[in-house]
Amino acid sequence: WMRLREEKWDEYAVAEGSADRFPKILQDLAGRKRGRAMKASHDVWRMLCKGGVHSAAIVVVPYLVETLEISIGDVQIEICDTLKSCAVACSRVSEDWGMSLRGVLLSQEDTLKLFAKKSKDEAAIAYAGVLDAITMLSSV
Repeated sequence: WMRLREEKWDEYAVAEGSADRFPKILQDLAGRKRGRAMKASHDVWRMLCKGGVHSAAIVVVPYLVETLEISIGDVQIEICDTLKSCAVACSRVSEDWGMSLRGVLLSQEDTLKLFAKKSKDEAAIAYAGVLDAITMLSSV
């Protein structure tokens, strides 16, 4: 998680606030305290997806996928919702970074498939939604 602090957050856009808040938010998201992790999941969605996807998603998506492996069920569902929102909105991005985000999302597909195989109930549905959205990116 130390590499979070090495990212050049000021080079990326978010919907509200500043991208340099992500190291703290992502650490909270990966934590064991459910309330804090759920709040962080909502903060991530608002910063990345409110009003369309924002360029900070290029850096944040791999951290979100890593966090899925250690997250509790409710938080996994929220992370999947954010990943799905990023994938769905990605095709509407006309700036150059949109293609970078598309590549990042596609590069996470195999890992997400592995996590999906282990998931159950609502989490399995959430993983299926993310994977469907990412599959659509590969056909664009």
